Amino acid sequence: MEFLAYLKRLAADPLFLRVCAVLWCLPIIAMGVGAAIAWHPDGPGEWLGFACLELFCWFTAYLMSIALFGSDRKLFETNGLLADGGELPGMALAVLVMLLALPIAVCLRAMFGGKR
Repeated sequence: MEFLAYLKRLAADPLFLRVCAVLWCLPIIAMGVGAAIAWHPDGPGEWLGFACLELFCWFTAYLMSIALFGSDRKLFETNGLLADGGELPGMALAVLVMLLALPIAVCLRAMFGGKR
């Protein structure tokens, strides 16, 4: 029971939310960078798709900057934007992100301690 209480405290920690947000945003930003390097749009439809993809990636980069540099209040306000809709693949990805963020958050807490 102590381990579950520890996990519950850790999940409510803003540092854990920050690590989860960064892990959630990194693949999307990498996809945008890869598209910017490799995709050479020809027609107007491709340009529209490219612009939409890049705008989505810029928005995700903004959310990641809030996770890295924003206040705790701003982090909790934008946390709903990173939430999963409830479908099975999204929930599996959310659990994977949480499992990856858990040891990272524990190591950061042990190294730096305190609030941040």
